[in-house]
Amino acid sequence: MDKARYGEQMRDVAIDLIRIGALVGGLLALTLIIGLAIGRSTWRGRGRPRQWARQQGWKYSWFAERWRPVARRLTWLGGHLGPAVSGTFDGWPVTAFRVRPRSSSVDTKHYVVVAVTVPVPLPELRLRPRTWAASLFGSLDGPEVRTGVPTFDDQYLLQAHDHAAVRALVRPPLTEQLSQVAPMPILMSGHWVITWTAARDMPAAIDQLLPTATLVAQQFTTAAERQS
Repeated sequence: MDKARYGEQMRDVAIDLIRIGALVGGLLALTLIIGLAIGRSTWRGRGRPRQWARQQGWKYSWFAERWRPVARRLTWLGGHLGPAVSGTFDGWPVTAFRVRPRSSSVDTKHYVVVAVTVPVPLPELRLRPRTWAASLFGSLDGPEVRTGVPTFDDQYLLQAHDHAAVRALVRPPLTEQLSQVAPMPILMSGHWVITWTAARDMPAAIDQLLPTATLVAQQFTTAAERQS
């Protein structure tokens, strides 16, 4: 092989290496740009709850770790716990936090959970709007409790293991009051009245849930105090 041909081959190899390097460099740059964009979006997402909490005079936390027991109860949400905010609304202690889906989760929705702390212990129950899906898969979350109030039983699916305690609590006038409230899912356990919605905008979701969540907490508390 003469020197001229060898030189041409080496030049072609060098050009190929340069092209490969440029391609790899371009891919790395693109990955970096995407990562920065995601990171910026994530920081904005964290910043908005922080700003909202500051405006409301609430406390902001990076993670809702102390609310993990509640998140475990909401097993259908799954995912990772996000930031949490806590404060009072109309005199009721409230904590709200975000749950984002795991990378392996089939459900890609983000959820915002609002938990209202009540002064009296309440029986454990789950209440949600009655839909065909809720009726079909409801047995997975416990046996259904019928209150005997047709308008309420037609509107809501009520589930609990302690039927006697729940029937003693969920009866008129509480059933009529709940029937007039915008239907929303409720999980009640101990001193917590919890609700949630699928949302990415945490402050907007909290503003949406707070009035009804605290109203329902007040209605259940009043019924429990009347019962005792």
